[in-house]
This record gives sequence, structure tokens and C-alpha cells, in this order.
Amino acid sequence: MMSEAHFRKLERMYLSAEFNKIFQPELTVSEGLMIARGKVVNAGRTVWVADATLVDEQGRQLSRGTGTFMRSKMALDDIETYAEG
Repeated sequence: MMSEAHFRKLERMYLSAEFNKIFQPELTVSEGLMIARGKVVNAGRTVWVADATLVDEQGRQLSRGTGTFMRSKMALDDIETYAEG
């Protein structure tokens, strides 16, 4: 839901505490674009709630997800794959 650049600003890893997804299987995409949109609904000091949708070119919703994320004590710079260099 968030890019690495956005996580870098946070300086801490955020872990998924809960994630709910809703698929609408009657809608399929065999060609064309699918567009993903995400937004932070609430950003507290330790818990964030985010919402994401996946739509086709006509704007039909294909899927939706809502997640709750908790701030970890682990700094991103302590994670080897996030280390700059």
C-alpha cells in the first residue's frame, strides 16, 4: 500500500496487524489497464489504517482491501535489505 520512499520517511517498519480483502469474481480483466489506488485513512502514532481499491479502465471495482498496520520497534536502517549503499 505504501512505497519504500514513504516508509523511509517513517524510519520504522510498519507490520500488518489485520488485512481484509474483498474480491468481486464476477468482474474480470482480460486486457487493458488495472488501476490500484490507496490512501491512509487514519495515521496515529503507532497504528495506521489504510484502504486500497483495484479498478479497471471503466472504473469498475475489481477488489478492495483495508489494513491496520502497527509501528514496529525495528528501525528500517537495521534491516539489511533497506540499508542504503
